[in-house]
Amino acid sequence: MTKRKVNFYNNSYYYISNSCLDRRTLFKDNDDYLYFISLLYYLNQNCSIELRYLKLKLPNVKYHYYFKTIKNKPSRYLRIIGFCLLPNCFSLVVEQLENHGISDFMQKLGTSYSLHYNKKYLRSGPIFRGPFKSSYIEEVFLKNILLLIHLLPLKLFQKFKVNKKCLLVKQYFWSSLPYYLGDNKWQQILNGNKKLRHGFQSKTIRNAVLKGKIPNQLNNTSVYLNN
Repeated sequence: MTKRKVNFYNNSYYYISNSCLDRRTLFKDNDDYLYFISLLYYLNQNCSIELRYLKLKLPNVKYHYYFKTIKNKPSRYLRIIGFCLLPNCFSLVVEQLENHGISDFMQKLGTSYSLHYNKKYLRSGPIFRGPFKSSYIEEVFLKNILLLIHLLPLKLFQKFKVNKKCLLVKQYFWSSLPYYLGDNKWQQILNGNKKLRHGFQSKTIRNAVLKGKIPNQLNNTSVYLNN
């Protein structure tokens, strides 16, 4: 992913997304998902890091105990507020903490995951459709946007009945929703967001799933993001 010529402002919120080139599968197995999420944690620091020394492999342990503590961790580029990974794309909600933080972080993220993907699947060249997309989020819309990205896995479960769909969305492993519903999964990545946990209830998710689409109150938010 190349850097975007966009001005991002400190202490402001942004929705960020990108997808795989030619609608290919971006995450082909659990190792790919975990590697990408690991990058969200390890690359979010204003210094260089040797990823090969981290041995980023899928462990047979509880995932929220997986990440190694970084001693004397330097300043962070941004605060990761939420994420959702689907087979061919990813969505992030972040707050920029340092000048050029989003641009620098996304360049490192895109380069590191592309190297992993190309080496693993014996290919070369770009894997993303282009520069990442971004939209500024007014703080009043922040919880709506979080709910919006957490509902994205609905498209994977359309064949199931409502109760099953609701359960699968709430338990979808590769998003930050379990954290907001009280689980400690991915807490090292999302630890600065405890206040935002209030208001995320299973009932809210169920009501959205019952409608089978994004709730009406989120429609304007969705349009707003795509502009």
